[in-house]
Amino acid sequence: MKLVNAMLGINIPFEEGKPEFLILENTASLNQFIREMNLQCSGESGNFLLSEEKELKISKVCQFLLEPFTLDLNSKKIMTLLYRKLGEAGEGYLEQKGRVLSESLSLIDQCIVSSGIQNLSCNADFSWNDLFKLLDVKIDTQYENLLDKMISYLKILADLGDVSLLVVLNFATFFDREELQEIIQMARYLKINILFVEKREPEDWYADEKRYIIDKDNCIIVRKSQVALDNLHLSK
Repeated sequence: MKLVNAMLGINIPFEEGKPEFLILENTASLNQFIREMNLQCSGESGNFLLSEEKELKISKVCQFLLEPFTLDLNSKKIMTLLYRKLGEAGEGYLEQKGRVLSESLSLIDQCIVSSGIQNLSCNADFSWNDLFKLLDVKIDTQYENLLDKMISYLKILADLGDVSLLVVLNFATFFDREELQEIIQMARYLKINILFVEKREPEDWYADEKRYIIDKDNCIIVRKSQVALDNLHLSK
């Protein structure tokens, strides 16, 4: 998988299980990145190109988190993916669904008769989505801390199966070194590529990541962690 934005000079190839860091020291470049990534994840057009043998639709396979505190695990996008996944599983229970519909219609008829109100009708055709919404099927959002919430979010993305790239902003500010390493390890285990976008380069190194730095003069610098360099030397 590769993320490219020619206007910003971004060309980041992802290796499975390895996080990548993009440091945008230039404020205008950072603002442009946030604006365009946010728009494209919402389905709008922009200068980002995401590919894996062929071009991928960013709004379908990428999630962009501006910060973790207001992360909505029951957002419209996640609920759409969740209900589709549940609906696919429900295809094996069509007989049971028919019984639920039949019993519901019978109950509604009884309510109509008891009310004495005439000239009423109802829609006898309902989808799995209608049932999920009626029963308010959603993801549990009770978490002890922010790290637990992020780990659960990664697991949700993996369960839903469509998201292969997670882009997060300034996470080195919100999580300490050990917490970020745990997030990275979980993303690696779940096979979700993760791009950390930062305003300033973190002092700590978290894994065998590469760092793509666009400095204040818009010069591009690529740095590798000592872990990655040691592995490279061992392989020679």
